[in-house]
Amino acid sequence: QRIIRAEGKPKIAMAAMLISAVLNIILDPIFIFTLNMGIRGAALATVLSQAITSIYILFYFISGKSLLRISLASLLPEWTILKGTVSVGLSAFSRQVAGSLLAVVLNNSLVFYGGDIAVAVYGVINRLLMVFIMPMFGVNQGFLPIVGYNYGAKKMRRARESVKLASAVTTLIALFSAIIMFFFARQLISIFTDEIELIEPTISALRIVILAIPTIGIQVIASGMFQALGKAIPALFLSLLRQIIILIPLILVIPRFLGINGIWISFPLADLIAFAISLVFYLRELKIFRSSELSAEAGATDVA
Repeated sequence: QRIIRAEGKPKIAMAAMLISAVLNIILDPIFIFTLNMGIRGAALATVLSQAITSIYILFYFISGKSLLRISLASLLPEWTILKGTVSVGLSAFSRQVAGSLLAVVLNNSLVFYGGDIAVAVYGVINRLLMVFIMPMFGVNQGFLPIVGYNYGAKKMRRARESVKLASAVTTLIALFSAIIMFFFARQLISIFTDEIELIEPTISALRIVILAIPTIGIQVIASGMFQALGKAIPALFLSLLRQIIILIPLILVIPRFLGINGIWISFPLADLIAFAISLVFYLRELKIFRSSELSAEAGATDVA
């Protein structure tokens, strides 16, 4: 899907995602309830949905609509390309690993300091955050090929403007999300649970957790920018920064003094620290963009 998106055909990539999701939604109740297959039915529905989506994508590549041509010779590994692919993709991989590691540490801390109620509270908060934050990652995925293409073509002005636009959009999304979740916390939480003993602590925790969410936009775009530019080391560092380097240590330390509230406070603290560090990398790279842009303009003037 990312190759298709990088070719400038986001509608086809979106169609592939929708095919998989819609098929899964349709097939799940059929296999689970109608055919009485239970959890095996859910697994089978997922596999079938992914298989049909794969056929759709494969047909796109072999139909001649793609810039790529699939052949047996092309399936032979080229280690130079693999090395570059792995180095650039390492940040995205690390982000997934970081999320899993954070989940383990966080769940253990929630159980220790707050019991089952705390786990349930975070479960509701996490689902809400996913709903509001995922659009930012959608913007990030959309801007990656644009920045990468313009950077590779030495069109520094367009690359810089793309980064600034994506940063503005993600920050606005994050700010809007924080405002909605803060002022309409009760209504949003009531969508997920009607248990009074769960709603009140969830409202309090949510309003703490989201305090610094407007800073996440820059963090997401900064990490994505370095990934798009092929700069693996800063991309990897920024991918691990918030969750592994900052948030996990805070979760392990602050609750020792503040109890369960220390866990909730750790989130905005991690966001603020990660934002400050990400901003340094972000502004420095934009300055490099600007310098390259001015050099290119000066060279064009000299030629003229």
